[in-house]
Amino acid sequence: ARAGRDGSSVLLLLPSERPLLDALRLRLRAGDPTRAAVASSSFGESDARATTKALEQVVDDDEDLKTLARDAFAAQLRAYAGGTRDVADAAERELLTQAFHVRKLHLGHCARAFGLKETPAE
Repeated sequence: ARAGRDGSSVLLLLPSERPLLDALRLRLRAGDPTRAAVASSSFGESDARATTKALEQVVDDDEDLKTLARDAFAAQLRAYAGGTRDVADAAERELLTQAFHVRKLHLGHCARAFGLKETPAE
């Protein structure tokens, strides 16, 4: 899914990031033109380990993917640290601020979500 186009996406959230779901629900109730189904489910620890290991293997075997993963990791950190300054609704901004506090982010775990075995140095 990309801005302005139909599509689907899956979000993997830390427990501390669950307020994002509430913020999405608020936006949908407020009549935002974005239409989305907001659902949640648990992803077991063994499922997460198997998925992470498979993703790391695919990325590790392909230098182009590794470069893309590093770039995506850096972009995600910039977005995460950028906070919620563009969110106009105060209630939504508060939920997002609680959910995405940069000090709660474990950089090694974040890198692994992109299939990187180690946190990029730069």
